[in-house]
Amino acid sequence: MLRPYLAEALAMKLLIAGGGTGGHVFPAIAIAREWLSRGSEREVVLVGTQRGIEMSWCPKPGFHWKRCASRV
Repeated sequence: MLRPYLAEALAMKLLIAGGGTGGHVFPAIAIAREWLSRGSEREVVLVGTQRGIEMSWCPKPGFHWKRCASRV
């Protein structure tokens, strides 16, 4: 068994960003699911705007979600 700090260092992380119109939401979810299916050491973080459609769709599949500030 790996020590916790080694396991975290070996984790592969994927950041997917988008925002606004929502054309990225379903492709982002598909990519995130595929990424996670390839190993338990993988993580996904989705980043989008608070006002975009991703706020209502991305949290539902259970992905880690971060909001970023944006102005129009």
